[in-house]
Amino acid sequence: MAGDIVLHGKTTKEHDRNLVALLNRSFCKRETILSLNNDKSKIGTSKIVFKGLILNKHDVGPTEEKVKGIGETKAPTNPAELRSFLGFVSFSVWFLLDFATTVESLRNLNHKSTKWQWGKEENEALEALRNPV
Repeated sequence: MAGDIVLHGKTTKEHDRNLVALLNRSFCKRETILSLNNDKSKIGTSKIVFKGLILNKHDVGPTEEKVKGIGETKAPTNPAELRSFLGFVSFSVWFLLDFATTVESLRNLNHKSTKWQWGKEENEALEALRNPV
């Protein structure tokens, strides 16, 4: 199994205490359950990029690449493209006020029983996701 771990603390002292506790739990057993990759390890940083998000001591936000990717997205032309787009923008739920309301028309269009028809309401939703206030 492979995965990434983000470890933090409100202060340097708390961060270091959390790091020591993690290392003790991971390496003080008969079996090592954690291995470190020096190329990926960053200790004591104030900002990281993790899963397409920028994490720092003040807030969490999308990377410029994510924002740019949404801004350059063309309108979906079929249900498969719409599902892909909705998956891509789903991280926006944390950053856009009224995300659920904004994507409601797009989700409604995604129902199997709904005939595909991209209209004004769907285009407005797409523009709201491309250009958040």
